Amino acid sequence: MKTKIQIICVLMTILICSCGNKNKHQAKRHIPTEKELTVFENEITTLATQLNIRGFSYAIVNEGQVLKAKGIGFGDKENKIKTDENTVYPIGAMADIFSATLVLQMNEKENLDIKKYLADYNIIDVKIKNATVKNILSHTSQGKPETEFYYDKSRFDLLGDVFKSSTGKGFSELLKKQITRKFKMKNTTAVENARISEGCVSSLSDLENFSMAIDNKKLFENESTFDMMFRPVYLHDGERTPSGLGWFVQFYNDKKYVWSFGQVKNNSSLIIKSLTDSLTFIILANSENLNAPFGLQNGDIFDSPFATAFLKRLIIRNDSLPAFNFQTSSDSIHKYLEWANNSNYRDLVFNDYFSNIRIAQYMKNTEKTDQLVKLYQEAFPKEIPWSFIEKTPKVLIKNVGDYISIKRPFNIENDTMVKIFAVGEFVKEQTLNPWEYDNVEIYFDLKNEKKTSFDTKYDRQYRVDYDYPEISGNYSTAENIKFVQGDPSKTSYLFEIRFPWKTLNNIKPSDGLKIGFDINVCDNDGNGRKDCICWHFEKQQRPWENPSVFGTMALAENFKGYENDSLCTAVRTKVPINLDGKIENAWNIAPKYKMAKTTSEKMPDPGNISAVFRSVWDDEYLYLLVEVTDNFKFVLPLTGDYGWIENEKRDTIWIMKQSDSQFAGGAASNRFVNSSLFLKKGNYTLNYSTNQSNSPNRWIRKRPEISFYGIAVY
Repeated sequence: MKTKIQIICVLMTILICSCGNKNKHQAKRHIPTEKELTVFENEITTLATQLNIRGFSYAIVNEGQVLKAKGIGFGDKENKIKTDENTVYPIGAMADIFSATLVLQMNEKENLDIKKYLADYNIIDVKIKNATVKNILSHTSQGKPETEFYYDKSRFDLLGDVFKSSTGKGFSELLKKQITRKFKMKNTTAVENARISEGCVSSLSDLENFSMAIDNKKLFENESTFDMMFRPVYLHDGERTPSGLGWFVQFYNDKKYVWSFGQVKNNSSLIIKSLTDSLTFIILANSENLNAPFGLQNGDIFDSPFATAFLKRLIIRNDSLPAFNFQTSSDSIHKYLEWANNSNYRDLVFNDYFSNIRIAQYMKNTEKTDQLVKLYQEAFPKEIPWSFIEKTPKVLIKNVGDYISIKRPFNIENDTMVKIFAVGEFVKEQTLNPWEYDNVEIYFDLKNEKKTSFDTKYDRQYRVDYDYPEISGNYSTAENIKFVQGDPSKTSYLFEIRFPWKTLNNIKPSDGLKIGFDINVCDNDGNGRKDCICWHFEKQQRPWENPSVFGTMALAENFKGYENDSLCTAVRTKVPINLDGKIENAWNIAPKYKMAKTTSEKMPDPGNISAVFRSVWDDEYLYLLVEVTDNFKFVLPLTGDYGWIENEKRDTIWIMKQSDSQFAGGAASNRFVNSSLFLKKGNYTLNYSTNQSNSPNRWIRKRPEISFYGIAVY
C-alpha cells in the first residue's frame, strides 16, 4: 500500500511540474508600457484636433485591468469641455452589442431561437418575411437572406419587437435586468420604446466593465456562445462577411479583432478588441466626426485612423514604424510614402494616408486635400485611382478569399458610361473540374482481369487536358509519364504520350501480351462538357470504376492485320518516339483506330468532334498518339482571380482579360485593369471568381503593390 501511495505521489508531482513548465513556457501577452500609451494618446489627440472634436473619453483595457482611462477636453479655461470616465454619451448603434448579448443569452435559455423567422415573433413585413433573427444579428437580411452583407441599423431595431414578443419585456427593461445591474454599469440606460440605435447612452467606465465581462467570459453560461458571437458569418456562396453576431469581426496579420461603432447627432462611439492580444480600445466623443468621414458601415475598422493608431502603437509596437504627422511639407510626406511603399507596413500606412485625405475632405480643407491626392498618385502609381475611392462605387467586391465565386446584382437607371477597376491574377489553372475540359482519358487494366470494380494498383485512369500541363485521373502513380501537345491546325490537336513500363506496374512487354485498355475524348465548346466519344465502352457504362467494360490492347512485334471491336494492336518500334507534338514516320507502323462510339444519347456530329489513336512500344515504354479534330478548341483561361459583368440574359458583356491588364507589382501573375464600358439602362450582375490560392490574408506568391483586391464599378 505504501508503495502504491509513493507511486501516486511521484506521478502527481510529475503532472504538477509538467503543468508548471507548460505555463512557464507559454508566451506572455505584452502589456503596453506607459511610454507606448503616451505615444498613442498623443496620436489620437492630434486626430481629434484635426477633426474638431472638442471632447472625448477613452480607455485601454487589458483583460481584467484598465490600463488607462481619461477624458480629454479642448477649449480655453472658460469654455473647456470637461470629460471623464463617467461622462455620459449617446452611443448610437453601438447598442447593438448589448441587444446581441441579450438575444444570445435568451437563445441559451431557449427563450427565443435565433434560427427562427421574424414572422415567428409577430414581425410581419414582406421585405423580411424570410429573414431570421440571426440574419438581423449578422446584417445578412437584405434581399434574399444570406446572399449579401448590408449594414442597416434600422433592421437591428427590430430586435426590440423580438424581445417584446418572446418575453413581454422591452429592450430597456432587459438591458437593466440582464446587463447593467449585473456588471455595475450605472450610467447605461435606454429610453423605453425608442429605437435601440437611438435611445441608448453609456459611459467609459460602464463600457470598461462590459469589456472585462467579455474578457472574463461572464456574459454567457456557455463558452460556445462567445464563439458564436465572435465567429464571422458566411454567405451561401462561401463569402466571409465582416460580421459576427452583433459585432464586426476582422482579421489582420493573423490576429482577430471584433469591433462596433455608433453615431448619432453630435456624438459617436467606437470599441475595438484584439481577441488575440486581449487588448481593448474604447473611445466616446461629443462629435459625429469620430466616425462620420470613414464609412465604417462597410466593415473595415482600419479605415478609421483611431483604429490604425491603436494597431500601430499598442499591437505592433515597433520602433521601425515611426509616428508621422501628415500635416507637414509635401517633401516630407513624399519621403515617408516612398519608405512605406517598400516596407512591411505598406497597407497600414496606405490606410492611414487615405484617412488623412478623408479628414481633409470632410473638414473642407481643399488645399490639403489636393496636396495629399497629388502625392498619393505620385507615390502609388499602380493603386486604385483616388477619383474612384472618393466616390461610392455602384457595386463592389473586394478582399475575396480563396476558391469563392461572388455575384452582386446592380441596376443602371440610364444609358451611361461606367468605369471598372479590377485587380486579380492571371495564372494557368483549371477553374472547372478536370473532366469538363477538352481532354483525352486513357484506361488500363494491367492484369487484363476485367473485374467490375476499380483497383488502382492494377487499374488506371489517366487524363490529359488540352492546354494544361498536369495529369489527372484515378491512379496509384503517374511517375515519369510524359505527354506533349501538338496543334496541327485551328481545328485539330494531338497528344503524344509515353508510359514507362515501370510505372505500369513493372510490366515486362513481349509479343502477344494483352492488357485491358480503353480510351475516350471529351469535348468542351465553352460551356462545359458537350460530347464524349470512345473506342470500346458503351453509353451509360462507367469505365472509371468498372474495368469490365474495357477493350483489350495486344502487343505485337509486327502488325498482323487482326483487329475487331474489342482489340487494338500496339506495334513494336525499333526507333524511339521523339515527343515533340509532331507526327513522325515512326508512328506509321501502327494502325489507326477510330473512336466511333459515344457516351451520350445521340451520336456527335463528326464536324464537331472526331478522333483516332494508335500505339507503339519498346522495352522501356508504351507510346500512344491521339489525334483529335475539334471545331472549337477550348483554351483554359489564364485568369486565376478575375471579374466579369453579365446582362439580364446572363450573357457576359465584359470580362477581365490579360491583354487589357497592366502589371500590378509583386508576383508576375498580379494584374490590374482600369477600363470603361458603356451600359444601357437595365439590370446587371457583377461577378468575381477566385482559384484556390493567393489572396488577401494568404499570399503564397508576392502580393500586388495595390491594397485594393477585387472589382469595383463606378
